[in-house]
Amino acid sequence: MSSDRITIAVDARPLTHPVSGVSRMISRIIEHLDDGEFEFHLFAPNNWNRDFESVIKQSNVIWNQSHGLLSKKAGLWYNSSLPMILHRMKPAIYWGTQQTVPAFLSSRIPVVLTFHDFVSYRFPGTIRLAARIQQRMLQRRSVRVADCIIANSRQTMREIQSFFGVDSTRLKVGYPGVESRLRDRKNDRKAEKKTANALPISIQGPYILSVSTIEPRKNFGLLLEAYLKYHRSEAEKPYSLVLAGRRGWESKEFFSRLDQIQQETGSVFVLEGLRDDQLTALYEDASFFCLPSLYEGFGITLLEALSFGKTALVSDLDCFHEIAGEKARYLPAGDVDAWALALKQQVERHRSGSLKDVDFDVAAWSWKETAEIYRAAFKELAS
Repeated sequence: MSSDRITIAVDARPLTHPVSGVSRMISRIIEHLDDGEFEFHLFAPNNWNRDFESVIKQSNVIWNQSHGLLSKKAGLWYNSSLPMILHRMKPAIYWGTQQTVPAFLSSRIPVVLTFHDFVSYRFPGTIRLAARIQQRMLQRRSVRVADCIIANSRQTMREIQSFFGVDSTRLKVGYPGVESRLRDRKNDRKAEKKTANALPISIQGPYILSVSTIEPRKNFGLLLEAYLKYHRSEAEKPYSLVLAGRRGWESKEFFSRLDQIQQETGSVFVLEGLRDDQLTALYEDASFFCLPSLYEGFGITLLEALSFGKTALVSDLDCFHEIAGEKARYLPAGDVDAWALALKQQVERHRSGSLKDVDFDVAAWSWKETAEIYRAAFKELAS
C-alpha cells in the first residue's frame, strides 16, 4: 500500500452480512474510489460476506478482522476494541457508515458520518433492542463530534437539523445510486426471460410488485388489505401481488393475516433471497410498482422501479417526492380504501394499454456521483 494515499478507517460491520441498503452503499462508494487516492481499512469483528468479494480484493482495500472474546459481541467490540485499534493506527479519517461513532474514538481523528434515517426514534419496535440502545446512546455524541455528516436525502438532512440542531455547514446530501447492472439489463430480453424462468415460483399473468424488507414500518399490512379489496371487486382475472424481500422484524399477526389472504386469493406471492438478476427480471416484467411505507430515510426500491420505467403508487413521504417528483402517484399511508381504488385504477389502465412507462432520468442517479460527494468530504478533512 502506498503511504501517499489518504487512509480511511471504515466501520465495515454491514459487509459481514448479505447485501443490504447500507452494505451496498459502502461497497459501491469504495468501488468508485479505486483510483489510488485513498486507502480503505475495513474493520469488523467477523469475516466479510462473499457478496462483497470484489470490493475486498481491490488494491486499495485492507480487511481488518478482529479476534478474541470481545469480537464475539459486536457492540462491545465496536466501543472498546475498535477505538484502541484506531488510536494506534491514527487514520486520516474515520468513516462512520451506520450513523454512529465508537464511544471512545480519539477526538484527534476527523469523522465523516453517514446518516440514513431516524427509525430508532420513529419506529423503535422495528430495530433489535441491542441496536436500538446503541444508537440511542451514541447518536447524539456522534453527531456532535462529526466533522462532516452526509445524509441520504434532504428529508434526512432536515431531520438531523431539527432533532440535533446541527449547523448546515457540516451537512451534505449524498443520494444512493441505481445499480448499473440493473440498468444495463433492461434491453436484454433473452437474458430476462431466462432469468424469469429461474424464479423460485412461476407467476402466471400480470402482477403488481413491491420490493422491501417485510416489517411493520413498510406498511405491507395496508397493502394486503387494499389488494384484498381490489381482488374481491375485480370482474376479470385479478392481477397477482408479488412481495419481494426478506422477512424482517417478526409480526405473528401480520404473517397470519398474510397466510389467510394468500389462501383466499391464491395470487399473493412472497419471494425471499433473490439474486440481483432475478430481481431485475421481476422489475422488468411488473405491471406497476407499490411502496406504502410509513417511514423511509430514502427509498431505494422506488428509485430502482423508476429506473425500469415503472409507474408507482407510493405513500406521501417527502423522500419519495425527492426521488420521483411528479412521476409517481402519492397516497395516504393509512387509507386502505384509497389504495384499493388506486390499485383497481392502475390495473384497468394497464389492461387497456393506457398505462405508459415513465420517462425517468436514470443517469442523474449514479453511484459515481455519490462517490464523488464522499471523495470531496474525505479530501477536505484530510487537508
